[in-house]
Parts: sequence; structure tokens; C-alpha cells
Amino acid sequence: MKQSKYLLYIICVVLFSCASPQKHFQKGNYEKAFTESLKELNKGKKDRKLKTILVKSFNELIKENRAGAERLVSSNQIEDWEVAFNRNENLLDKYDQSSVYLNDSFDPTIEIINNENDYLLKEITNGYMNFGIESMAIYNETGDKLAAQDAFNMYTKVASYNGNSPQLNQLIKEAYEAGVINILVSARSWESRYDWDIDRRFDNLEDESQDFYNIVYERNYENIDCELNIDFGVLDINRQDRIQSENYEERIETGYRTEVDTSGRETRIPIYETVTARVDIIEENYEFVWDVRVDSDRYSNFCDFRNSTFSVNEIVVIENYDWQGDERAVPSRYRNRSRNEISRRDEEEIIEDLIQEAYREIRRQYFNL
Repeated sequence: MKQSKYLLYIICVVLFSCASPQKHFQKGNYEKAFTESLKELNKGKKDRKLKTILVKSFNELIKENRAGAERLVSSNQIEDWEVAFNRNENLLDKYDQSSVYLNDSFDPTIEIINNENDYLLKEITNGYMNFGIESMAIYNETGDKLAAQDAFNMYTKVASYNGNSPQLNQLIKEAYEAGVINILVSARSWESRYDWDIDRRFDNLEDESQDFYNIVYERNYENIDCELNIDFGVLDINRQDRIQSENYEERIETGYRTEVDTSGRETRIPIYETVTARVDIIEENYEFVWDVRVDSDRYSNFCDFRNSTFSVNEIVVIENYDWQGDERAVPSRYRNRSRNEISRRDEEEIIEDLIQEAYREIRRQYFNL
């Protein structure tokens, strides 16, 4: 009986392993059918149905690949060539993974696709190389940095297909250096005591240089394309108080009296007193508001920065309290009369937070960081 159950279990496992690829194939999901059947075969499954599904799925994938291939290859658009090339590469990769399970009937088609991709690779890389050379010619003639950036992108495309070479690396380097846009940034505050904190934060903009932006902070630099002048206005601190009063009542044992019954037994009877107090909770709301203005100066045609204004703010809430009446009725959390204030250290941290917020806004607005 146990052997029968075990045999039934094995049969179910085998059937289930084939059911999934077969189901995908019947639904027309040949990619999934191919992947699942190959996975099972690579695990060492010897089931003939799996191999049949693999072969039939690969045959359908070839049909999908060949559909429209001639139109893409004969196109005069390099983007179409790339689509055809990538589709072929994907199919050839599948063939390499599964060739041990496939028959020789696929060899002629695979050879055609290989030859096709050799041709496409040559056309694509030559096309992008020519685009890059043309763009650099425009830069050399006009000084157009955007043309140099296009050349950089074209040369990088060539490298993505053909790999790097010393000659290509040099072309990429020259195009990048020609396409860099130099941006000078300066920042100051109407209250000079904050200048050091502002400089300490905004000096980090130089480390944010990326793509074709070279950011320079408050230092001499040749060939500046544009300048951003950041002005922090007067730090405005607004205070609003809100007072909330709460009344408390407490029954306090203040002593006792003695009563004697008829047998002479004494009993101590507690004496209670009701005491009251009022607690005033003073909530002080401080809003720190700092207006920031950014002025943009253009020294070339390669900056499209705009002037802007924005504000950064932070709200700090301090709770103080006072009470009147009998202290015994006051909850313990209020008994220590407090006069909390914003300390020098608190203000320094708030200033640092506001500068950081302004820094993030500049990065977002002007450098998409």
C-alpha cells in the first residue's frame, strides 16, 4: 500500500512538471514555455514531453523573430537596426542555452541570424560613429557644446556594441570635455553670521557635478557658462502663543479624629479636605522662515536656468506651564514651574536644517538631483 502511494506521488510530480510548460505553450506564451521546459531539463528530467515542448516553443520563437525582421533590417533608421539586433541577440542567447536539446534542423536559420547580426553590428556602429564625427565637426566649427554632448553619446553607443579601444576612449574623453557646462555658484546671507554655515553646506555642490554639469562654488574658474547667485534674506522668526487652562481637584487626607464606642474601643476616622488648582499650559509656537532668491546670469547659450524664489521654514513648539491654587491638587508633571526657551544650540540646529532644506531645493530645481 505504501509503495502504491509513493508511486502515485512520483507520477503526480512528473505530470505536474510537464503540465506547467505545456499550459504556457497552449496559451501561446512560448517564451515562458521555453524557459520552464529548459529549466526542468537542466535539472536532469528525462521526460520526452519536456524536450518536445522545448523544441516546439523555440520554433515558435523563431517565427516571432523572423516576423518583420526583413523590414527592420532593410530600414534606413538606426533605431530599427537596434531593435532587430537585440531581438536576434535574445534568440541566439536562447539557442546557446538549449542547443544540447535541439536538433540540427535549426542550424541553417541560426546561421542566417548570426550573419544578419554581424551585418547589423557593423551598420549600427558605423552609423553611430559617423553621427559622432559629424557632431564633433559642428562643435569644432561653432563651439556648440550640445553638439559635443551628442558626439559623446554617439561614441558611447559605439562602445556599448563594440567594446572600448584606446582610440574610441580618446574620442569619448575629448567629446565629454568639450561638452561640459561650467556653472559658478555663490551663496550669501543678509545676516553675515550665517555665511559660514551656508558655505559649509553649499560647498558640497562641487561633489554633485555629474553628466555635463561641472559645478564650481565661489572660486575662480575659466570658461564659466552660467552663474547662480543665491541670496538668503533676513531670517524671520514668528512667535504665536496658545494658552490652555485646566482645573484640577484632589481629595486630601489632612488628619483624623478619634471616636470611642460604648465598649470603650477607639476608632480613628480620617478627615479629608478638597483642594483645587488651575494649571495654565502655555504653548509657544516658533516659525522660522527664510526667503531665498536665486539669480541666474548667462555667459553662453548653454544654460537655461531661470531666476526663482522660495522659502524654507521650520516650526518649533515649546510647552511651558504655570499654576495657581493648592500645589497638592497639581499633577506631578506640572509641579516644576518651567520656563523652557529656545537655546543657542537649538537655534544652531534649526539654522542648519533650514540651510539643508534650501540646499536640497537648489539641487532639485537646477540640477535634477
